[in-house]
Order: sequence, then structure tokens, then C-alpha cells
Amino acid sequence: MYRILFLASILILFVTVEVQSSTREQLTPDEVYEKADVIVLGTLQLDKEPVSNFIFRGYPFKVEKVIRGEDIPKVITAGIEMYDVPSMESFQKNEGRYLLFLEENEMTGFMTSVGGSQGMVKVKYSVILSPKYVQFNVLLHRDLMQYGVFPVLLGVILFGVAVIGVIQMRKRKKSL
Repeated sequence: MYRILFLASILILFVTVEVQSSTREQLTPDEVYEKADVIVLGTLQLDKEPVSNFIFRGYPFKVEKVIRGEDIPKVITAGIEMYDVPSMESFQKNEGRYLLFLEENEMTGFMTSVGGSQGMVKVKYSVILSPKYVQFNVLLHRDLMQYGVFPVLLGVILFGVAVIGVIQMRKRKKSL
């Protein structure tokens, strides 16, 4: 019995197992913005088969608006971490969209979100829902600025709503 345990122990020393894991450094919203080669607003086409079954899965992404990037087609392939797909699907079923901060990725052959889920910002009713990224609401509405005071007023109202939301969330956290 001891001989078997000894041989098993020796065998374990020589066997190596490769594990894939992804740990991400926490980026500030400004760092995510700076690292992005392309920034687009739209929806992930999760009813389509992904291009890859690696950690990053390439799904078609229907582009509604290009914030940064040139010659961006109406549908691009966006690499999303496989662990984020179920929550994205749930959010999009309720009229949610995403502001994706994408960077070139030579390993996958398609663009992937900067910092994993840090480069995927939830947008609903044209307002960014994440308090951390609220300053980027102006990116969604800057093309309206050419129309004068109304868009500025709209921006101020949206910012006010976001601030009130952040304050309410903090109050709820303190009360728990």
C-alpha cells in the first residue's frame, strides 16, 4: 500500500496541469477609454453561434453608433468573455444595450473588450447605468450638441438622474 502511495506521489511530481484563468487588473474608466481602439454602442447578437469557444467568444455585435473608430461596419465581431455572456443576454432581453470599449487582440483575430467586463458598459434608455462610467454619457449624446440648448439641457437632466441614482444606491448600501 505504501509503495503505491509513494509511486503515485512521484508521478504527481512529474505531471503538470495547465489551467486557464484570467485575472484582470482593475482599470479606471479613463484607462479603459484610453486603451480602446474602437468604442461602439449596440447589441450583441447572442442568437448566433460564436466564432470561437476560447475564453473570449466572438459574437456578432450590431453597431448602432460609432463613438471611436473609422470604417466600422454595421455588424462587427466582438470578443466577450464566456462568463459574461449569460448576464449580457439577460440585460439585453430588457431593452438593454452596451457601450463596448474594444481593443485589437492578435490571439483571437477579433477585437475584445478592454479589461474583460470593464470594457462593457450597460446602457438603458440612452443612459449609462454604471455610476463608475456616468461621465461617458456625454459620448452617447455629443452628436446632439450641434442642435443647441436642448441637448445640453437633456445632458444636465441625465446627469442629475444619474447622481440621484448613485446617492440612492449609497443610502441603500449604508442601510444594509
